[in-house]
Amino acid sequence: MEHQGIAVCGFSQDGTSQCQNAFWVIDTRPACGHTAVWGSIDQAALADLNGDGMPDLKVGFSVGSGSFPNEGGPCAVVDPASPPSQKHQLDFLFEQSKESFRPAPWSQALAERYAALFKDAQQKAVEAVVPPPVH
Repeated sequence: MEHQGIAVCGFSQDGTSQCQNAFWVIDTRPACGHTAVWGSIDQAALADLNGDGMPDLKVGFSVGSGSFPNEGGPCAVVDPASPPSQKHQLDFLFEQSKESFRPAPWSQALAERYAALFKDAQQKAVEAVVPPPVH
């Protein structure tokens, strides 16, 4: 499995730091399961999206999914019959009181949908049995 993500870190004057994942995607193709989900973060930018003078976060990402002919099949490559990746954008607003990014109200449903999809895909990939190579 492969992960990509955007983390927000705060550093204090005493040298301590605290990081929080704002958004992450997963690629389960390397787990060689019968089905796979793959995602990639295509772009990220800071912009004031709600007019509060604080930088917010815009994330562009792609997601695809597909099935492979059999368990342990050609998992390292995308099946040509699989649907192409879909492109999406999520907006995250900076909450100064919590020093973190939260999905904007207009992105909340999509953020929850993909968080659940990636969590489920990760669980299924962990459960996938990879047969040993034949020599």
